[in-house]
Amino acid sequence: MKGARVFIPHDIIFNILERLPAKSILRFRGVCKSWSSLISDPYFLLCHAHRAKPSVLLTRYTQPSLGLQLQPVRCTNTQTTTFEVRCPCLSLLASCDGLLCFQGIPFGTRRHYSPGYYYVCNPLTDEWITLPEAWCNNGFLCAFYHHSSMNEYRLLRNSPYGYEILTIGAKEWRRITCLFDANPSPMLEFYVLHGPPSLDKPPISVHGKLHYLPTIGTPLIWLIIVFDIDSEKFGLMSLPESCRTKEWTIHESRLIELEGKLGVSTIAPDAMLDIWMLEDYEKQVWVKRYRVQTTPRREQITWFKPLVVHDDGKALVDWRGDLVLYDFKHHTCRKIIIEDGFRMTNLLYKESLIRHEFFETGYQTGFIINLVSSFYLQQQTSR
Repeated sequence: MKGARVFIPHDIIFNILERLPAKSILRFRGVCKSWSSLISDPYFLLCHAHRAKPSVLLTRYTQPSLGLQLQPVRCTNTQTTTFEVRCPCLSLLASCDGLLCFQGIPFGTRRHYSPGYYYVCNPLTDEWITLPEAWCNNGFLCAFYHHSSMNEYRLLRNSPYGYEILTIGAKEWRRITCLFDANPSPMLEFYVLHGPPSLDKPPISVHGKLHYLPTIGTPLIWLIIVFDIDSEKFGLMSLPESCRTKEWTIHESRLIELEGKLGVSTIAPDAMLDIWMLEDYEKQVWVKRYRVQTTPRREQITWFKPLVVHDDGKALVDWRGDLVLYDFKHHTCRKIIIEDGFRMTNLLYKESLIRHEFFETGYQTGFIINLVSSFYLQQQTSR
């Protein structure tokens, strides 16, 4: 009948909305009361966040305000939202589940912008929290991670006083008094005490553990450093056998998350780039998932650095400073053209509208401006 209202079942609306970008979700809250109620439901926000795909975060400082623009780049869309932090005193350090962690940069006499202060925000909602001052300024952040069993977000930091942990929302940092299980290997002690993890290559969090590659110059060249989130102790695990050669060097590899499991990209002796996946975590069984040959010269294959690999084989790759969309299954690639001034970071970002209780003690700053910025893909080329 003409003019009759069409009834759409709740489940269908739910399934449609949870697949939309966060920006659309925020806009659709004003459609009607039932949609607003659905979009505000914690279960819906959790499902929406779990569907979000990781993107590579680009950054650019602007003039004359010296604001920091943040642009997530995804494999799927040709348009994304750019966030601008209108504060010259913050440096972006880490990302976890849609949350960003900043550190203060010394700025005049403003004490709260000293390196001992950290800040966490959700750029989509512009919610911020200033974290308690660390024990001393002479330290650096090792990880920003989610403790799933406690449903807490935490920072791991190294300083002259040792390793420290802060639960977001807690009033003070706490020190880890026991870093190892009984009788740790000398190599593990050396790395943890003298060459702590670095955010230059952010850790991969799977199976309730953080995974790092050792820093260059340490003796652990064929091993992965593991930090158990529950026990808060460090341990070791082995890389694939192909890495255990004299030709392999640490700077040629990087850890990635692959199909929800731990993965590693490494260069084989025949100058091919292999993507390995840890199929059985307990038995440490690695399987080769993909193989790429982009150039016959070994020194050039090192320019191929996978940043994020999706389950369908599509990946965002750093190729000599250019951001490239690569298809591991069909061996095709397209260059992503980004705006002038933006540079790639090692950080991955996933949209999330989940509400966190610790923000209730924080504040909404108005620091974030939501802009719309576009990038496009060059014509596809085969390799």
